[in-house]
Amino acid sequence: MEISREELVKLFSKKRTSELLDILSNRQYYTELAVQVIKDEIEKRGIEQNDIEEFHASKIVQQDEKIKKAYFLELKFVEKLLVYFGFPLLFFGLLITLGAKNYLEKEGFFMKLKQAKLFLIISFVSLIITGIMLDYVDNIYLLSVWIGGFVIAIQIDKKASAKRKAEFIGIYGQEHFNEFYGQ
Repeated sequence: MEISREELVKLFSKKRTSELLDILSNRQYYTELAVQVIKDEIEKRGIEQNDIEEFHASKIVQQDEKIKKAYFLELKFVEKLLVYFGFPLLFFGLLITLGAKNYLEKEGFFMKLKQAKLFLIISFVSLIITGIMLDYVDNIYLLSVWIGGFVIAIQIDKKASAKRKAEFIGIYGQEHFNEFYGQ
């Protein structure tokens, strides 16, 4: 079923200007007729070329910020502690961990989620090791194994963080790196 020009005019006249500009930015996914109707609607609204360019520039900045947030924003030390030591504290720790996971996924913090998984896995492995050693050593040694696991997780994360920061500089440059990481 083909849609008529009149139907497109009616449809696009109801859309916000930002929606029309978004569609225009992704014109490869739309028919020539739809793109032409959108151009006509934008012209009818009196939107000038510099407004369109400003809109596109702001969309690029927004997308860039999303990418930075998703792939380069790391867990703070306190967050690492919460994830590592909060997980095993049964119900309360599990609630914190699940809530944090849902929040990180929803907000697009993919790097933080990846780090949280690293700390959770190492925490879990450390607890298994302490469980195995439970009958053979004193409690102080068990605690040191668990804390030692945290130190190992921090070291692994430091290496990965250095690699991410080098990638960030390679993609965005030193100036944006200093701005983003506050250095």
